[in-house]
Amino acid sequence: MVCIFTTGGSSNLCCGCPKPEEGSKCGCGMRNGNRTLQMAMAVEEGVKEYGGVNVHIHDIRFEGQCPDYDTVASVCDAIVLGSPVHAAMPANDMTIYTNKWKRVRWEMACKIGAAFTTGTAMYAGTELTMRILHARLQTFQLNIVGGSDWQTNPGAAAVTEHGEYWADGGDSGTHPGASSLAEHEPEGGEDDEFRAVDPMFLSQARGLGYRVAAVTKVAFEGGLTPKGGLCSQPYGGLQKGSPTR
Repeated sequence: MVCIFTTGGSSNLCCGCPKPEEGSKCGCGMRNGNRTLQMAMAVEEGVKEYGGVNVHIHDIRFEGQCPDYDTVASVCDAIVLGSPVHAAMPANDMTIYTNKWKRVRWEMACKIGAAFTTGTAMYAGTELTMRILHARLQTFQLNIVGGSDWQTNPGAAAVTEHGEYWADGGDSGTHPGASSLAEHEPEGGEDDEFRAVDPMFLSQARGLGYRVAAVTKVAFEGGLTPKGGLCSQPYGGLQKGSPTR
């Protein structure tokens, strides 16, 4: 199973709409845009194109899309994190959600990890955000898979408001699994024609999904990714040092 965790960004972890009386941001600063979700859906398409590997998108802004640690550790053989760039870093809700995972129980060790992102501009943190997501996954001992070409080695990133690359925010407010490309609310512009994420970036996300699926299948069949598999125990000879007096 490839588990894709994505978000359009929130100030705090939503997992639903905790304070609907506070308006469209649900009391957690939720953004309804679907640019990052479009990339997640393209990653999903790449996994399906490879075939033989299950895949599921969890948009952590929405109710029922924030499985607990035990569920993630049991179900997911690969974890792909996707977030928009917020001040050269992942969105707060993605950091808060993954902070709930446990570092010391080793159920995540040797699972497959990957990352993707969307950013307003080319030079404003897309690669850095992916590297931070990699570091988060490596904290849980996942093996990182990069993009499908040397030009996309960290994963996949879409530029959404720079030069010729411009995409409308859309609306993900229906359901994270729905095809929000067809149910959109255009934001600005001279006409009402919806502009999706550029096809080049979506193809890179599909390539990432394809590669993640290929590596996950081999790792699963080799006994690396299942909970309790070959990597479920720490190396016995590891020395962590002793306290000084």
